[in-house]
Amino acid sequence: MLERIELEQEWEVARIELKMLQKVKEEELMIQQKLEEQHQTQLEQEHKELELQNEEGKMLLQQEDQEESDENMIAEFTDRAGVSNLTSVEELDENEQLERMAEAEQESSQPI
Repeated sequence: MLERIELEQEWEVARIELKMLQKVKEEELMIQQKLEEQHQTQLEQEHKELELQNEEGKMLLQQEDQEESDENMIAEFTDRAGVSNLTSVEELDENEQLERMAEAEQESSQPI
């Protein structure tokens, strides 16, 4: 009879330990799932950042290609025979235009 009581007590202790182990495993599983979710979120964020950098790089390359194309076109026009004496165009604001016009009038009104 004493043996049976001891066996029942051992069995109860074993059952409690088993429940504790199950809880620990559940907690470990939850922690692992949270870590995986955080890792997945981090990977998605890094992926978005890389896509953005890739798009910015593509835009920069397109801009550089366009600038190079424009330079080549200008070079083509200036390298043609009979066109080498092209004058450059200078943009002036309104005040500069008025000053130049006044200077030109003064020069034309002065006696030679």
